[in-house]
Amino acid sequence: MPVVSMSVGRGDVLLHRGSDEHLAVRWLRDRRDGRGYVGVDLSAWTASWSMSLPDGSVAYRLACTTTDDGYVLVDIPYQAFMDPAWASRLSGDWRVDASGPDGEHVLVAYGHWALTD
Repeated sequence: MPVVSMSVGRGDVLLHRGSDEHLAVRWLRDRRDGRGYVGVDLSAWTASWSMSLPDGSVAYRLACTTTDDGYVLVDIPYQAFMDPAWASRLSGDWRVDASGPDGEHVLVAYGHWALTD
């Protein structure tokens, strides 16, 4: 059975209510030839950003853009957190998951989020 091992990036983000938010995470892979790292071609992949609350429920999910040089681009619109329910949703965890054309599923990055005005 093959085993796949990779580093998963962790980062915390501060989101601002009423502002467009643009985030990017990048999946890099060692070339294993002494020349360093290169972005994984994600052009045929799909990815999603999700935000969960402390109780584990998913409060927000968004499709992302993927690139041929390893980036997953997250564009959160300014109106995303304007609903009154977000007044009590001030922090939690986020994650970016990607799915490949051959059925692969990868956690690209994750972290903690906080929401402020």
